[in-house]
Amino acid sequence: MLSDEVAKYFVELRNTVEKEGYPPLVVGQLVAYRNAQTGQKEWTFYASTTTLFEKSDGSTNFLPLESLIRHDWETKSISQPPVQIEYRWQFPDFPGGPKEVPAACRDFSERLWEFVFKFRALWEAEHDKEATWRKWCLDVKLFLPEE
Repeated sequence: MLSDEVAKYFVELRNTVEKEGYPPLVVGQLVAYRNAQTGQKEWTFYASTTTLFEKSDGSTNFLPLESLIRHDWETKSISQPPVQIEYRWQFPDFPGGPKEVPAACRDFSERLWEFVFKFRALWEAEHDKEATWRKWCLDVKLFLPEE
């Protein structure tokens, strides 16, 4: 697994979380406002910044992000409250460039399953040569009507 750059990244990420706390995350915010003429939502992206801090009581502090967004709202003279707000979290140092956390985790999961399937196939070919036949028989039995 350590020969795969994404798997290695997650091993190192796990070590960081275990020993140091929160990993570096980049947070962006999408804010939707209602268009006065059309009534449709219009999305605006606000600047990304590394903002995840752990307070002494163990809770997470989002105040730097919230103050950045509030400042952006005030300087743009937005006169209405947002209709919807979404936060976008990214790993800034993900192999191949920044990647949103859910997509990065999905990528790792797919690689992990591929590794497991390949390992099982190689192991069975060497140590349990009839495993494929037994699995095929079980699959057929599941679809046959009972006698």
